[in-house]
Amino acid sequence: MAATTAVPPVTAAPQRPTPKPARMGWSTPVTLTVLALAAVVLSLLTGAVNLTGVQNRSTALDQLTTSSGPLSSAAQNLFRALSDADATATGAFLSGGLEPAATRQRYELDIAQASRALATAVAARDPADLASPDHPLVILSTQLPVYTGLVETARTDNRQGLPLGAAYQREASNLMRTQLLPAAQRLYQSEAAQLTADQDQAGAWPVLEVLLGLLLLLALLYFAQRYLLRRTNRVFNAGLRSRPARRRCPCSGFSGRR
Repeated sequence: MAATTAVPPVTAAPQRPTPKPARMGWSTPVTLTVLALAAVVLSLLTGAVNLTGVQNRSTALDQLTTSSGPLSSAAQNLFRALSDADATATGAFLSGGLEPAATRQRYELDIAQASRALATAVAARDPADLASPDHPLVILSTQLPVYTGLVETARTDNRQGLPLGAAYQREASNLMRTQLLPAAQRLYQSEAAQLTADQDQAGAWPVLEVLLGLLLLLALLYFAQRYLLRRTNRVFNAGLRSRPARRRCPCSGFSGRR
């Protein structure tokens, strides 16, 4: 009986590991160039934002010198002139008899100053601002002629010895205290608030713009230094520039710069 020979087991050939695909990315010089360009662009944007802030402060300064400043002064003069005119007219009437020429001249001067200040304030406003009947300028513009008319009527009756002059003078003073002076005070308060706002805006330092620009630049530099640390193992880097690679000479082992 013939002996059977065992067939040796067939071993599979070892498989070579599949090579990993090469990582695609920018080289170090290209990356550093992109980071440098990003830093330049970010610096330009920061400068543009600061320039816009400077222009806004310049506009506020022009508004302060041409509008809010003169209007605040006009509102103050308006209140002072109206108050003095009413005090002068009432004092002249209570003194009895014909009013002195100096007193009359002072009253007319106060009314003229109040009219000029009122005209200045009205001219600086848009027509839409004067649409509301409760606006101080609307009240002053409509009630000031009424007040002067009542004073003139009281003065005429007083010169003729009529008792109705006292009633007209009381009505004129009541109109001044209840409508004209409160309206002038509200006008001055609004103009003074606008003046303060323009002063704050004109004198404000661009803290937010400067801090935002610095934070963005520092963040960009941080990521650039972190990238260099990973690629070169250098903790401190002089700047965003790459050094040329060294090539070893195969014949003598001399290492030189390429």
